[in-house]
Amino acid sequence: MRKSLILIGLASLVLLSTASRAEDFLGAPVMPGGTTVRAGKKVLEKVYDLPKGQVLDYYKDIFKDSKDIKFRDRGERLDIDEYGNQPWQKITISENEKGQTLVVIEKDSWTWILGTLTIRFVGVFVVLVVLYGAMGVATSLIMRAERVPAKKTVLAKPAQAM
Repeated sequence: MRKSLILIGLASLVLLSTASRAEDFLGAPVMPGGTTVRAGKKVLEKVYDLPKGQVLDYYKDIFKDSKDIKFRDRGERLDIDEYGNQPWQKITISENEKGQTLVVIEKDSWTWILGTLTIRFVGVFVVLVVLYGAMGVATSLIMRAERVPAKKTVLAKPAQAM
């Protein structure tokens, strides 16, 4: 009995030590292993000697219950965009020229946030100006159509009987 308790205790210590070593960058999960290419305050790049599909399966499993996460396949790379309140903005998974899988985690930047808001703000006014112009053209066409006098058609009188 004592040996089994010691084994259970050792197994739980091993599990807790591996769980506590799980990496994250700005709250975004980082797949264990791999080689760090670049690490800074705004970006983390890691290279894995694994197929792209296996790395993608890891992130899909991690984010399967998250509703603010969108997976976007861009052909040669896959972007995982976060639309919630996390400090990270995007995880990009791609393959480099050596056949390794490159994972890049980027921090949310004020440039991106303000740029998107500016584009949306200006876009609303562009749409309103286009609608205003279309309504002006439609109004002028209707006004012109009403000014043209209607042609009166004269009906021929029926021939009188003699």
